[in-house]
Amino acid sequence: MTKEELKERYDLAYENIKFPVKGDEYGHVYDADNNLILDIRGWGRLQYKEHGEEIMFQMENLIVDLLNSID
Repeated sequence: MTKEELKERYDLAYENIKFPVKGDEYGHVYDADNNLILDIRGWGRLQYKEHGEEIMFQMENLIVDLLNSID
C-alpha cells in the first residue's frame, strides 16, 4: 500500500496525529505535541520471555518508524 493510500484509508487517524511521533522507554508513543497516542501492551506476557524488554522496545520502535514513514 502506498503512502497516499494509507493516508486516504486512515484519514481521520492521520489528520489527528502531529508528526513526527516518538516513543519512550515505557511503551508509550507520543505525537510531536507530546500527546499520548498509543500505549504498547503485552508486558504481562513479554516479561517471561528471554529478551522481553528488548522485544517490547523493538515493537514500539517498529510502530514509531512505520508511522513516521507515512508522514
